[in-house]
Amino acid sequence: MRPDLDPRRRAVFIFYQRYQELDRAWQRAQRDALSWFPSGARPKGLLIGAPGSKLRRLYEQRDRARSQLEAAQRKFDEARHRHALRITVLALPSA
Repeated sequence: MRPDLDPRRRAVFIFYQRYQELDRAWQRAQRDALSWFPSGARPKGLLIGAPGSKLRRLYEQRDRARSQLEAAQRKFDEARHRHALRITVLALPSA
């Protein structure tokens, strides 16, 4: 393990946990919303709710968490790439 990458790795882990939590809450809210409809008349497709509704709020929080997770993963990948370049440069033989 590389200690200089630990903060980035931790951030990815935290944002992933947050995304999973919000995704489960959103899926649960979708199931609850679908239970209001008779089984033959359930809407097809994605339920995101009306503006200001609990379902929409959960959808937007989940979407924001997904964006934060993607950004954290991208920053972690960039840091890992920089670390690999630094090792490569240090390993060059001296002439």
